[in-house]
Amino acid sequence: MNTKLINTFTKNFNVMKMRGENLFLITITNLKTTKCEAYRSIVRSNFITPIKKYCISQGIGFDGIIAIEYNPDLCKPIHRGFYTKPMEDLGTHAHLIISTKLDLETIKGFRDKVFPTENIKIDDITKRDDLEYLPEYLMKQSSIITESNFLFDLRPSIKIMNEDV
Repeated sequence: MNTKLINTFTKNFNVMKMRGENLFLITITNLKTTKCEAYRSIVRSNFITPIKKYCISQGIGFDGIIAIEYNPDLCKPIHRGFYTKPMEDLGTHAHLIISTKLDLETIKGFRDKVFPTENIKIDDITKRDDLEYLPEYLMKQSSIITESNFLFDLRPSIKIMNEDV
């Protein structure tokens, strides 16, 4: 288990939650590659970067985390928390968490320019009461993943409980 990665992920996710902006969980599948680096590059250059550039041009903040996962059969299923239904076989896929003041329709507009809609699912998770389980859900493969499975694209640090994050 990669404890350092889990702590970094959880800390960054908590920073995103504390910003009080819209939170979106996005799942991207079927990108015709199983290589982690290629998946991360496609998602970052074709989806994250255009959204971030738009946010900057509008004076809107943006935070993003990309988590690349492999076939769900490679990890123990999560029986509580974020998704309790059986996991489907998505193969290699990406989860993104985005924190921004953009609305759902704007995020969907970026999706529609880049990916076929059947390859990407967008959930507005801003008001979910089980967000504390999201890091556990996204870190369920911590025994087989490394830092290359993740990309943290966050605004400059803020103070939380007298600690720089």
